[in-house]
Amino acid sequence: MVEYNGSLPSLTVNPYSWTKVSSIIFLDSPAGTGFSYSRTSRGSRTADTKFACQGYDFVRKWLLSHPNFIANPLYIAGDSYSGKIVPIIVQKMSDGIEAGDSPLLNLKGYSIGNPGTDPKFDDNSRVPFAHRMAIIPDELYKKAKRSCKGEYRVIDSRNIQCANDLRAIAKCTKRINRPHILEPKCYTDFRPLNKMDENRRYLMEIYGESYMSLPKYPRFGCRNYNKFLCHIWANDIRVQKALHIRKGTVKVWIRCKIDLPYKKDVESAVSFHYYLNIKGYRALIYRFDHIFSLPSTHSICKQPKTLKRNK
Repeated sequence: MVEYNGSLPSLTVNPYSWTKVSSIIFLDSPAGTGFSYSRTSRGSRTADTKFACQGYDFVRKWLLSHPNFIANPLYIAGDSYSGKIVPIIVQKMSDGIEAGDSPLLNLKGYSIGNPGTDPKFDDNSRVPFAHRMAIIPDELYKKAKRSCKGEYRVIDSRNIQCANDLRAIAKCTKRINRPHILEPKCYTDFRPLNKMDENRRYLMEIYGESYMSLPKYPRFGCRNYNKFLCHIWANDIRVQKALHIRKGTVKVWIRCKIDLPYKKDVESAVSFHYYLNIKGYRALIYRFDHIFSLPSTHSICKQPKTLKRNK
């Protein structure tokens, strides 16, 4: 096996792909992400609840168009922020089954990876995580825990000691790479390439030695270098043709489009998890050990005192 040198890689078939045992639909949602689009500006405006409704409608319409798959066991999956939306979609499916919506879904459960859950839990878990991973010292963690009383997200402006402790923690974690604390923190922005070299020559051959010194391009060995390669691949006209992307609908594919007109109108997904658990649906929730932005120090294991049905 030849060691990868940063060149434009060729794709190989994954022998352990989930597609070996399942039929998988990859959905770019909400509108405006990936290769999805809206014909109107109004259609581009979306929100958590709208995202969930559209996801449910898509699955229903797709299965009505492909009835041979209706009887198959159905699981909904997502990661990161969509991990917050998945349980909302699944609850809508559960409600639709009880209401007799067509087609009758063979819904079994859901799977989410590194999911957003609730800012109160997600954000407040970062300080304990930093301590557990030895990023901040014991003394500082104990001081912050005592002065902030476990609340590191919404700070009382009169609590000077808590503010000072959090500033010290921020200084300790400033150079940490939040997506993966064991990897170097690299420059995260780069200019998109709008044209692909027809001969698919090595990037180093295209740009020369000066390529690695350009601040607007990620360096080989950094996590965002993989995103850079994804950008080149997804914007290749031949790839888009193979994926049957409608010509002219998406000018430039962007991996993570953060400037969407999107409203976060669901504060917490915790109650949706509880509701689905009570209903008996299977759930696989996993988190990687070294993610600082969504750490794995909290879990949704205690049932709330009162459980209201989500509408």
